[in-house]
Formats: sequence, C-alpha cells, structure tokens
Amino acid sequence: MTKAVNLIDTLSKVDAESDEAKKIFTALRVAFKKAEPYASYLNPEVGHRANGPALPVFAEDTERILNPIGLQKIEESIYEGGEEPPFLKKKRF
Repeated sequence: MTKAVNLIDTLSKVDAESDEAKKIFTALRVAFKKAEPYASYLNPEVGHRANGPALPVFAEDTERILNPIGLQKIEESIYEGGEEPPFLKKKRF
C-alpha cells in the first residue's frame, strides 16, 4: 500500500496526459492490486471506492451526491483527458 501511495504522489507531479503519467498509473494499478485484498478486508467501502466504478455515489447520511474518485476516475483523466491540470492533485482516496 505504501508503494501505491508513493506512486499517487508521483503521479500528482506530472502532466495528466503525458506518457510518463500512463507508465506511473500502470505501476500504481499493479501496486494497488497487490494491496487491494487487505484494504477491502479491513474496510470494504474504502476498497470499493478506491477501485470501484467512476460513478457518483449518493451518501445517505448527508443526502449528498459524491463525485467519483479512485483509480477508475484517474484512469479516465489520463487516457481520455479533458480535466484541468490540478485534477490529479485533488483526487485522493
């Protein structure tokens, strides 16, 4: 998990649509996949939000709609683009 966190920090320092971002994201995905069983076991909701679909979520306790976050949303930003440059700095788990 530490490696995944370090890669997220590294990813936030590069241009989201660069080839370097794609390489870092691939390494991030592999690192997270190794830690995902532990994260999902310890906190299933967080594990799902980190690697679940990039869809808005309705929070029943606050009755608010939460924007999508996690690896799926970061992947969309890197491969499809269209996000403002500081996007990856804001998208944390």
